[in-house]
Amino acid sequence: MILQAFDPSINPLNNNEWAFPLTEVIHIASFAMSVGTIAMVDLRLLGLAMRGRTVARVLRDTELWTMTGIALAMLSGGVLVTMIAYWESETAVAVRVTYQSLPGPR
Repeated sequence: MILQAFDPSINPLNNNEWAFPLTEVIHIASFAMSVGTIAMVDLRLLGLAMRGRTVARVLRDTELWTMTGIALAMLSGGVLVTMIAYWESETAVAVRVTYQSLPGPR
């Protein structure tokens, strides 16, 4: 029973043709939503947009969308990791994750 939890053939992303692309779309769209709402607040802080609204109002109006986007991106990213681990060896995943976590330009 425990071995079934790690069996790639049981993962729904491997068995359904549309599961992986749909999860990928949700991941990218939710990340874009978070970045967009954060950019709106940043532009307001710089005084380049929405000058008729206070910063606190813009922050309050975008907070729910930002947090929802971050939560969805994290959840869908966690689901996508299960599929990536299926296609790549453990060493390749470890190297890629380490490389992505390093600071600096790529």
